[in-house]
Amino acid sequence: MTPEILRSLVVDATPDGPLEQRLEAALQIANEHKGSLVAVCPAWPTGMSFADALVRGPLQSMAREEEMRQAIATSRATFDRLTQGSSVTTDWCDSIADPAVVLREHGLLADLI
Repeated sequence: MTPEILRSLVVDATPDGPLEQRLEAALQIANEHKGSLVAVCPAWPTGMSFADALVRGPLQSMAREEEMRQAIATSRATFDRLTQGSSVTTDWCDSIADPAVVLREHGLLADLI
């Protein structure tokens, strides 16, 4: 019996770039190694620091937040479509936060990112 090397895989589901290809590759790896897959979807405006977010006006902040929530919803729909019927145990985590911070936090417990 071969020991399981990969139990937990975290994939970056940030709503940008080739999301579908990243998710497909992660699902394939998790399936081949009989591991679980956690999709982490942090959304944050490109080029905006946390300090910039705090000083923006409420209407502009609300509009940006709605844009990010829509991007997360689109990513989630892609994830749900790709994982439907999969034998891989999956989990979805989303937030409006800096992707580097969120992925680092989730990656601490993963076998592979």
